[in-house]
Amino acid sequence: MAVSVYDIVITKDTDFEVTLTFNDDTGAPINIDDYTFQGEIRPTPGDATSNPAEFDIEKTDAAGGEIQLSLTDSDTSDLTGEKYYYDIVGEKGDGTRTILISGRVTVLPAVSK
Repeated sequence: MAVSVYDIVITKDTDFEVTLTFNDDTGAPINIDDYTFQGEIRPTPGDATSNPAEFDIEKTDAAGGEIQLSLTDSDTSDLTGEKYYYDIVGEKGDGTRTILISGRVTVLPAVSK
């Protein structure tokens, strides 16, 4: 399965949620029941010195390949820059780790306080 690219926009100081569905090369949903997930936002790819935010990841429909990524308003307030990168790594029960999706993160300032 090729890595999908999906850019996201987050508004600073607000809660963030997005639902993602993973499909195989034929378009059929991937059963992610035996997967665990990790997702991080960093200023540059491969930057091991900082970790501004880590997604909370919930399987919302494992048989249908669906997860929900979320960050709290406290998490998004820690994002001090405007441009970041993220990826979501899935690990199967057999230990195989794969980057399932990655992209850029744009952080917008909140206007209303």
